[in-house]
Amino acid sequence: MDNPAFDEDQADLGTDAASSGDTGPQPGADSGDPDGSDSGPVDDTGSDDPLGPPPGAVAMSATFSACRGGEASPTECAMAAGEGVFDAIVIDQASDSGDFLVACMTFEVAEGIADKTINAVLLELHTIDASNSSSDAAGEIWAVEPFTEADFAVGLPPRIGVSPLAPNPGPGKIFKPVYWHLPVDVVSGNAQVYLCAYPLSGDGAYFYSHAGPFPPVLYVDFE
Repeated sequence: MDNPAFDEDQADLGTDAASSGDTGPQPGADSGDPDGSDSGPVDDTGSDDPLGPPPGAVAMSATFSACRGGEASPTECAMAAGEGVFDAIVIDQASDSGDFLVACMTFEVAEGIADKTINAVLLELHTIDASNSSSDAAGEIWAVEPFTEADFAVGLPPRIGVSPLAPNPGPGKIFKPVYWHLPVDVVSGNAQVYLCAYPLSGDGAYFYSHAGPFPPVLYVDFE
């Protein structure tokens, strides 16, 4: 499929962004770097499906997403990420609370692709529309052991393997999508997909959660 989202030379992996103004520092998380993001058209939010129309492509929104730290609960992390205004998640190596914040998500694999050949898998997270949402590093994506919402309330799921599924794609800009190219075998049969975004910077990245206007999305190109 001729798709710029799956063309490494054209993919917008860490793109410029539009700012709607300063919401102020987030409680429990760092205040970001408003100067680290460029301005652009306010309607350039990456909401178009980067795979194009079916057949041969499907977009699966996360059924669950949340963040937490070693001490900070998912509720506390969500409040820090969205300041009670946004449905958001945050990843941060050094939040104001001193906690290491990780965001995890689950995806239900769409029916009808279990017996298909997967050509490409792309994860999209979208930064929130706030001046502190940018980061000099958008983070890396790890496969994790299956978990439930109740499990996540207790602690982070164990990571699988010794290296991430996808490395840091670059900076995250204000109110823009960030893309990670994942191995095709991350989608297998009808099994759920469990992923976590780990921070690589103390300049936290703030993304919309599954309850937000631009939830995490897993794009799958198949035949």
